Amino acid sequence: MWLFSAFVSLLTTNLIFTRALGTSTLMAASKSRSNLLVLAAVMTIFSAFACFLTSVLFSLFGLTILLQYPYSLGLPLVYTLVISGIYIVMLLLMHRFAHSWFAEYKKYIHFSAFNCAVMGTLYLAFEPVESLKDLQLKSDVFVLGNLFTDRLNPGIALLFGLQEGLGFLVAALMLSAVRERLYDKEIPAAFRGLPAVLIFLGIISMAVYALASSV
Repeated sequence: MWLFSAFVSLLTTNLIFTRALGTSTLMAASKSRSNLLVLAAVMTIFSAFACFLTSVLFSLFGLTILLQYPYSLGLPLVYTLVISGIYIVMLLLMHRFAHSWFAEYKKYIHFSAFNCAVMGTLYLAFEPVESLKDLQLKSDVFVLGNLFTDRLNPGIALLFGLQEGLGFLVAALMLSAVRERLYDKEIPAAFRGLPAVLIFLGIISMAVYALASSV
């Protein structure tokens, strides 16, 4: 039961089904299983370390004031600086220690760093918990989500980032499993391709909310 609840938690708290963030990246990644796994792994690294480093910065430099209005306008700047730092470090490390892979895999680092899903994860990680009550639907199914009551704790922030990255992977695998059918000639031309993908994501999102509220 715990594994089932954890799986549903990944579905119900990921950015694709709850906030529609990273949908374009999801559709691009689902074209190839190999690309999907690499991109999801890199995005998970970005989201996890970005949440972790932001939490450390908040603790060391007393930046918790940025969580309050009107100072919260400075949050995007902090997030951008953190993501930019991770982006540069990852490129340098790959160029230094995995030079043979650099040309092939650097595109995934570019794609992940500048994706709205990473920024969205950071925003949600440090959003006041009270504002997430509507999302949680007062359900016990949010096993992982219930752990993140103190997002300023570096360890908790790291877990939150990992959760969002894994949630993206689950959503991408679900889409890749049916992608070919959504582009099939049997589907009317008006719905074939992108319209069918968006309808599929919408139906899955509604099913996820229904599942979360009934468990």
